[in-house]
Amino acid sequence: MKFFEYKNYHFWSDGLKVGGAVLVLGGSIVLIAPFLFPVEQSVKSIALGAGAISIGVILLGSYSGILFDFSNKRWKHYQRWAGISFGDWEPIPEVKKLDMIHHEVERSNIPNGIHPTITSRYKSYKCVIFMEGQQPLVLDFRNEKKAIKAMELFSDELM
Repeated sequence: MKFFEYKNYHFWSDGLKVGGAVLVLGGSIVLIAPFLFPVEQSVKSIALGAGAISIGVILLGSYSGILFDFSNKRWKHYQRWAGISFGDWEPIPEVKKLDMIHHEVERSNIPNGIHPTITSRYKSYKCVIFMEGQQPLVLDFRNEKKAIKAMELFSDELM
């Protein structure tokens, strides 16, 4: 069996990931605070801290992606929550063309007059798969070697 998995996982650009990290940090502080400061630890505070950490870990472990099964010529768009995948297998449509586009991306936050405007630049490599009867599928990579390896695999298995 030959598989290729594309994970759509970008930590800082995904609000759920940042929210999950904040919940884990906040829950940890709630659980550790009674050992550092003279405050009373109650069942409610333990439940609050444990609940925040649990929800935060679930959010941190969630992402979406596409799984290709080249042996059976099928693919699955999935969502993964707490290690459990949700999605249905579908046959891969006929591939008409493969293309790779690379460009430089500039990202900046919205200036609000209080915080400094932070601008970052990076190169993005997009693998574009043109399929029969569907919109082009675009897989975004930040690493050129991974993008080239994926394109070679798609060329070998789908063309």
